Amino acid sequence: MKFVGVPPQHFLVLFAVTWCLAVGYVGMLIAALARIKRLESPGEPFGLREICAPSTSLEALGVLTGARHKPLNDPLTTRLVWAARVMFCITLPLILYVFWQAADLAETL
Repeated sequence: MKFVGVPPQHFLVLFAVTWCLAVGYVGMLIAALARIKRLESPGEPFGLREICAPSTSLEALGVLTGARHKPLNDPLTTRLVWAARVMFCITLPLILYVFWQAADLAETL
């Protein structure tokens, strides 16, 4: 089968760029969620333990798809949520493309 896509020598560059974008996306999402949590309940701490909780992952998806940030009327939170949404739209196709290229590359070896 003929190899289609990026040349094998450029695969690691594609992987590194995708990885950096994915880390940026997760960082934006965590920053937005932390800001929302701090504005909703100012007295409660929100640290690494709360970020790593399984329920926080579901909340993060809710932040990404919902309008939980709108009642807060905080421009920084709105910008963080929109930045996370844009990063998601950029990162998801790249991650899928990297998996497709890795499978295609493994097939040619």
